[in-house]
Amino acid sequence: MGEKNVGGKTRIHRMNAVPGNTRKEKGKKKMKISYQGKTVDTEEKTVAEFLAKAGVPENEAIVEYKGEVLPRAALSDTLLESGAELNVFRVVAGG
Repeated sequence: MGEKNVGGKTRIHRMNAVPGNTRKEKGKKKMKISYQGKTVDTEEKTVAEFLAKAGVPENEAIVEYKGEVLPRAALSDTLLESGAELNVFRVVAGG
């Protein structure tokens, strides 16, 4: 997705990277969650683990989980739940 600076205003862009499950690790359970409006399978247990696998830097993202914006400090403590909705946005400042 391209970025534009429009009149010095801040724009928010949705991050679309979806982590792939290339191989199944022993002892991990897959679950389905909604990520950026798409149903995906994941084996990650926490929001932070999921973001890392998706290649999303925590310090550059606003994370909405189950309808609530999560503080960065809560990402590694927030457990993913099957069927939950996760959206990630990146703030882009223009000048």
